[in-house]
Amino acid sequence: YILPGTPDRYIQITSFEEGSDRYGLIIDKTEEVRKYRELELKLHRDELTGLYSRYFFYRQIEQLFQEPEKLGHAMMLMVDSDDLKIVNDTYGHETGDRYLCRMADALRTVEAENKIIARLGGDEFAMFIYGVKDDSKLQAYIERLKTVRSETVLAPKNGEIFPVRFSVGYAFLKESADYHELLEKADSRMYADKQKRKKTVDKTITRLSEREEVL
Repeated sequence: YILPGTPDRYIQITSFEEGSDRYGLIIDKTEEVRKYRELELKLHRDELTGLYSRYFFYRQIEQLFQEPEKLGHAMMLMVDSDDLKIVNDTYGHETGDRYLCRMADALRTVEAENKIIARLGGDEFAMFIYGVKDDSKLQAYIERLKTVRSETVLAPKNGEIFPVRFSVGYAFLKESADYHELLEKADSRMYADKQKRKKTVDKTITRLSEREEVL
């Protein structure tokens, strides 16, 4: 039972009989409930980014796919950073953590009404968008994320500003009714996007080097 007032207090009431008499026992369970809720929060949320945890993401997806009428038009997105190791090695892990938080912020800008965003671990993120009227709206969300990707930056403590780069892959629900397959397809396309973007970055670096030689 919850007692009225602030902060909340929780009690457990137990009754038992002994002969013709009835007794009641009241136990304060506030601390036990508090610790349970703290543990539950840790299981549900990624402490660094505030996004859902891997555990909670898979649990929610499992429940949703058991109620396909809720899915409508949907898609799975996989997102992975391009430069986290370089950031960690150059500026330290504190800046690397801020880099990951900026990625999380970028994912939050996708204003889908029904979405589940999670940090699966390390620099890997996932987002599932569902309950959308048509695929064209899903495509608009993809374009929104790509636009944000080109605009997101991070300023280390020394004042230097550099872009937050990440690769994106996605798969539409119409491609498979199995969310495991959707994750695999989205992950494969994310990797292809990463390879394509890496070539573009390499070409840019080459052109800049050539320009410096000329100058």
